[in-house]
Amino acid sequence: LYVTHDYLEALALGDRIAVLREGVLVQVGTREDLWLRPADIFVAGAFGQPRINLIGGVLAEGEGGGWFVGADGAVKVPLGPLPRPAGTPVTLGLRPRDLVFGEQPGMAPIRGRVYVTEPLGRQREVTVEVGAERIALVTPHGDDPIGAPVTISAPPARLLLFDGASGVRLELPGALPSNGATGSPVAEAGGRRG
Repeated sequence: LYVTHDYLEALALGDRIAVLREGVLVQVGTREDLWLRPADIFVAGAFGQPRINLIGGVLAEGEGGGWFVGADGAVKVPLGPLPRPAGTPVTLGLRPRDLVFGEQPGMAPIRGRVYVTEPLGRQREVTVEVGAERIALVTPHGDDPIGAPVTISAPPARLLLFDGASGVRLELPGALPSNGATGSPVAEAGGRRG
């Protein structure tokens, strides 16, 4: 048993990781369980640098099935079958290392403008302003000037959706890890081991 407050240590060293909040056990699982299937917003936010993008909104019915629609309507992401009725308040979680620049086939496009670009080792953290939201992504690209229009894409298998009231993760059909997905917890931990 090893106790740490450092998520990088937990991800790098732990075979099974327990997450506590105010002395209460929230979730126990492998690093992949915690990363890909966090029990709630607290667990999702406990891991990752930059932190997970959390966008408040509602579920909606629309063309092609269910959608997430951000509070100001600027962020719209197709979900397929809805896990709850349309109109239910939810929070969409997008990990910065899962997002990619450009419109990609089979991914949800999100259009906005470059807000800021910061160096992050060999990569860059780019923050894109989409309506009232600021969405961060980590990319080897990011040469666009501030204010430039850009499209970022979210892999459907990596979308996280949380109940707006309780913060509990809602199951999305098809939201399982895909072979081509990025942002593994070990990569997120910088590949550190022991």
